Amino acid sequence: MANGSLVGWLKVTFTRWKGAPANSKLGYAKGKWNSEKLAVLEAAVSEGSLVKHDGRYYLKENAPPSPAEKFAGELKSGGGIRTLSQLGARNGRLPAPRQAALNELLDSGRAVRKGKYIALSSMLPTEESEAARVIQFLCKPGVLHAEKSLLKAVRHPLFEEKLLRKVLGRLSDSRELVRWEVAGHRSLGYVYGLPATGVSVSALKTENNPSSQPVSADEASLTKTILSAYDNIKTRTGLPDVYISQLCKEAGLTMEKLKAWVHVHVIKQGEGTLGTGDWAACSPEERSGAIDLRGQPRLLVRLAD
Repeated sequence: MANGSLVGWLKVTFTRWKGAPANSKLGYAKGKWNSEKLAVLEAAVSEGSLVKHDGRYYLKENAPPSPAEKFAGELKSGGGIRTLSQLGARNGRLPAPRQAALNELLDSGRAVRKGKYIALSSMLPTEESEAARVIQFLCKPGVLHAEKSLLKAVRHPLFEEKLLRKVLGRLSDSRELVRWEVAGHRSLGYVYGLPATGVSVSALKTENNPSSQPVSADEASLTKTILSAYDNIKTRTGLPDVYISQLCKEAGLTMEKLKAWVHVHVIKQGEGTLGTGDWAACSPEERSGAIDLRGQPRLLVRLAD
């Protein structure tokens, strides 16, 4: 066959067999290739019009994915990022064929490696993508999340925490998020939520107690009042241990209400400690604040910073 005829034969054959003819249709028989046809096939591969994969020839659009493309597909199905162990590594090493596929992606810049993580370059996090993740995570207006638990829940492993804090600040400045300082727990720092008319604290998820009961706006306000009163006394006296009766007076609360708060936040949730004090040296007013714990009256409270 003349070269022109061979090229024509090639087009007809690949069209007839939908871009992926068996080798037997391309000049392979009895364990041998027709040398002229093989030369045309190899030339087409060199030109890029055909793809050779596992000893077979395909039109580009009909070729099965290469090992590197399969590897990229695995990464994409996992949100663009996987750990080495998730990809089949043992003792930090992938099987040789998979390592070769990964190396091809890394060398071409289609993937990056950071520590134990492998990620597609096209799906690396940006400030814009992480801002969208934050908004999607918060999901419901009126529901607040503590900063620590929010950072832990939404931060992409390849996105630095300081950059995510910057994103939170930007969203807060643009009023896409609402940010409060302390609501419910002294150690939480900021809490965030989506803006809504008449926002109230309907659920506050903490890092240490993600399934905590909803915290009402009234309870958050009560906590803020108590913490402020505690800080005032601590500043005046220079001592972290404060008489419960004194705290009650400073906060302007009934003793019953303060003791109920102490029972929940200090005794049950561990947001402080109770001290015995000197019962004999205390006045009747100071004794009125006593809370019985393990059979012993406790007169003092120290709240966590």
